[in-house]
Amino acid sequence: MNRFESETNQTMRLANIIVNAVSILVLSVQNNLKASEKVELFKNLAISYIELAHKIEALEDEELTRENLNAFTQKYDDLLRQTLFEDIQNKHKKEVMILFEGKALPLSLNSSSGLVIEKRKSPNSGHPASIIEISSQIV
Repeated sequence: MNRFESETNQTMRLANIIVNAVSILVLSVQNNLKASEKVELFKNLAISYIELAHKIEALEDEELTRENLNAFTQKYDDLLRQTLFEDIQNKHKKEVMILFEGKALPLSLNSSSGLVIEKRKSPNSGHPASIIEISSQIV
């Protein structure tokens, strides 16, 4: 009987150690990623960008003064500083670069970010259609 209790205690100890180790691992990964905080920050920034856009769109021509323009620029710069562009995956940045090609992009998306769009003609046909390659480079 004592032998049976000893084996059960050993099994329970081992299971307890494994459960504790997995719990610690999950908590440490969660703390490193801080996913919930990043999601909340992104939502708040999105709302702030939309509010700023609405304020700008609501301005009448006679209300557009140097002070208003400076205030909007300052608000935009503050929001831009809070945005963690390094956390946005490159595939999403590349999609935006392709969609808005030829337009002014923020520094995090133009060539100074290390993301470069390279176009080349398709070797198989004489069509003007081109193949778009996007590469990462340190600039």
